[in-house]
Amino acid sequence: MPGVDIKVVNDTLSPKLKKLLQDSGELSKNVLKAMGNSLQSQVVQSFADPSKRIEPWPPKKDKTPSTLQKSTTLRASFVLKSDARRASVSTPVKYAPFHQFGTRNGLPRRPFFPFRKDGKIWERTEKILESVAKAQFNAELKKKSK
Repeated sequence: MPGVDIKVVNDTLSPKLKKLLQDSGELSKNVLKAMGNSLQSQVVQSFADPSKRIEPWPPKKDKTPSTLQKSTTLRASFVLKSDARRASVSTPVKYAPFHQFGTRNGLPRRPFFPFRKDGKIWERTEKILESVAKAQFNAELKKKSK
Protein backbone atom coordinates (compact mmCIF):
# COMPACT_ATOMS: atom_id res chain seq x y z
CA MET A 1 0.00 0.00 0.00
CA PRO A 2 1.48 3.36 -0.93
CA GLY A 3 1.86 5.61 2.03
CA VAL A 4 3.73 8.25 3.85
CA ASP A 5 6.51 7.17 6.18
CA ILE A 6 7.78 9.46 8.90
CA LYS A 7 11.14 8.29 10.17
CA VAL A 8 12.42 9.11 13.64
CA VAL A 9 16.12 9.80 13.36
CA ASN A 10 17.06 10.63 16.94
CA ASP A 11 15.31 8.41 19.42
CA THR A 12 16.46 7.36 22.85
CA LEU A 13 13.94 4.54 23.09
CA SER A 14 15.74 2.09 20.78
CA PRO A 15 18.77 1.50 23.02
CA LYS A 16 16.45 0.88 25.97
CA LEU A 17 14.40 -1.54 23.89
CA LYS A 18 17.47 -3.49 22.85
CA LYS A 19 18.24 -4.12 26.50
CA LEU A 20 14.62 -4.85 27.38
CA LEU A 21 13.94 -7.12 24.41
CA GLN A 22 16.89 -9.48 24.44
CA ASP A 23 14.56 -12.41 23.98
CA SER A 24 13.47 -12.63 20.35
CA GLY A 25 10.52 -14.14 18.56
CA GLU A 26 7.00 -13.96 19.93
CA LEU A 27 8.04 -11.97 23.01
CA SER A 28 9.48 -9.03 21.08
CA LYS A 29 6.72 -9.25 18.46
CA ASN A 30 4.05 -8.83 21.14
CA VAL A 31 5.92 -6.07 22.94
CA LEU A 32 6.47 -4.10 19.75
CA LYS A 33 2.86 -4.62 18.67
CA ALA A 34 1.64 -3.28 22.04
CA MET A 35 3.89 -0.24 21.65
CA GLY A 36 2.65 0.31 18.09
CA ASN A 37 -0.97 0.06 19.23
CA SER A 38 -0.24 2.65 21.92
CA LEU A 39 1.39 5.04 19.46
CA GLN A 40 -1.45 4.59 16.97
CA SER A 41 -3.96 5.32 19.73
CA GLN A 42 -2.07 8.46 20.79
CA VAL A 43 -1.99 9.72 17.20
CA VAL A 44 -5.73 9.18 16.70
CA GLN A 45 -6.54 10.76 20.07
CA SER A 46 -4.58 13.89 19.14
CA PHE A 47 -7.28 14.81 16.62
CA ALA A 48 -9.94 15.19 19.33
CA ASP A 49 -7.89 15.91 22.45
CA PRO A 50 -5.52 18.91 22.34
CA SER A 51 -3.70 17.62 25.44
CA LYS A 52 -2.43 14.70 23.34
CA ARG A 53 -0.68 17.04 20.88
CA ILE A 54 3.00 17.86 21.10
CA GLU A 55 2.14 21.49 20.37
CA PRO A 56 -1.07 23.50 19.94
CA TRP A 57 -2.52 23.59 16.45
CA PRO A 58 -2.96 27.05 14.94
CA PRO A 59 -6.59 27.95 14.20
CA LYS A 60 -8.02 27.77 10.70
CA LYS A 61 -8.08 30.88 8.50
CA ASP A 62 -11.56 31.72 9.80
CA LYS A 63 -10.11 31.65 13.36
CA THR A 64 -12.09 28.55 14.41
CA PRO A 65 -10.17 25.74 16.14
CA SER A 66 -8.41 23.35 13.83
CA THR A 67 -9.37 19.70 14.22
CA LEU A 68 -8.21 18.27 10.85
CA GLN A 69 -11.46 16.31 10.79
CA LYS A 70 -13.41 17.70 7.83
CA SER A 71 -13.91 14.20 6.42
CA THR A 72 -12.13 12.14 9.16
CA THR A 73 -10.16 10.42 6.37
CA LEU A 74 -6.79 11.27 7.87
CA ARG A 75 -7.75 10.37 11.44
CA ALA A 76 -9.09 6.99 10.32
CA SER A 77 -6.16 6.16 8.05
CA PHE A 78 -3.38 5.19 10.45
CA VAL A 79 -2.06 1.67 9.94
CA LEU A 80 0.05 -0.38 12.32
CA LYS A 81 2.53 -2.90 10.95
CA SER A 82 4.66 -4.91 13.34
CA ASP A 83 6.85 -7.96 13.53
CA ALA A 84 9.55 -9.27 15.87
CA ARG A 85 11.99 -6.50 14.87
CA ARG A 86 9.93 -3.31 14.46
CA ALA A 87 6.59 -1.61 14.64
CA SER A 88 5.50 1.27 12.46
CA VAL A 89 2.47 3.50 12.35
CA SER A 90 1.90 5.16 9.00
CA THR A 91 -0.78 6.64 6.80
CA PRO A 92 -1.36 6.32 3.07
CA VAL A 93 -2.99 9.77 2.99
CA LYS A 94 -0.85 11.87 0.64
CA TYR A 95 -1.54 15.19 2.37
CA ALA A 96 -0.56 13.95 5.85
CA PRO A 97 3.02 15.33 5.71
CA PHE A 98 1.70 18.78 4.83
CA HIS A 99 -0.25 18.87 8.08
CA GLN A 100 2.49 17.22 10.14
CA PHE A 101 5.28 19.51 8.95
CA GLY A 102 3.51 22.52 7.41
CA THR A 103 4.43 23.93 4.01
CA ARG A 104 6.48 26.77 2.59
CA ASN A 105 3.27 28.10 1.05
CA GLY A 106 1.82 28.95 4.44
CA LEU A 107 0.00 25.84 5.65
CA PRO A 108 0.95 25.77 9.34
CA ARG A 109 2.40 22.75 11.10
CA ARG A 110 -0.30 20.76 12.91
CA PRO A 111 1.54 17.66 14.12
CA PHE A 112 -0.45 14.58 15.05
CA PHE A 113 2.58 12.31 15.35
CA PRO A 114 4.30 13.08 18.69
CA PHE A 115 7.68 14.12 17.33
CA ARG A 116 9.40 17.45 17.76
CA LYS A 117 10.65 19.51 14.83
CA ASP A 118 14.13 18.01 15.30
CA GLY A 119 12.71 14.47 14.88
CA LYS A 120 13.01 13.48 18.53
CA ILE A 121 10.11 11.73 20.16
CA TRP A 122 8.05 13.72 22.65
CA GLU A 123 9.27 12.85 26.16
CA ARG A 124 5.70 12.19 27.31
CA THR A 125 5.16 9.69 24.50
CA GLU A 126 8.53 8.07 25.16
CA LYS A 127 7.54 7.46 28.79
CA ILE A 128 4.17 6.03 27.75
CA LEU A 129 5.76 3.69 25.21
CA GLU A 130 8.40 2.61 27.69
CA SER A 131 5.67 1.85 30.24
CA VAL A 132 3.66 -0.12 27.66
CA ALA A 133 6.78 -2.08 26.68
CA LYS A 134 7.57 -2.98 30.28
CA ALA A 135 3.98 -3.98 31.03
CA GLN A 136 3.74 -6.16 27.91
CA PHE A 137 7.18 -7.64 28.55
CA ASN A 138 6.13 -8.60 32.08
CA ALA A 139 2.84 -10.02 30.81
CA GLU A 140 4.72 -12.10 28.22
CA LEU A 141 7.14 -13.39 30.87
CA LYS A 142 4.21 -14.40 33.07
CA LYS A 143 2.67 -16.30 30.15
CA LYS A 144 5.96 -18.14 29.59
CA SER A 145 6.34 -19.07 33.25
CA LYS A 146 2.92 -20.78 33.39
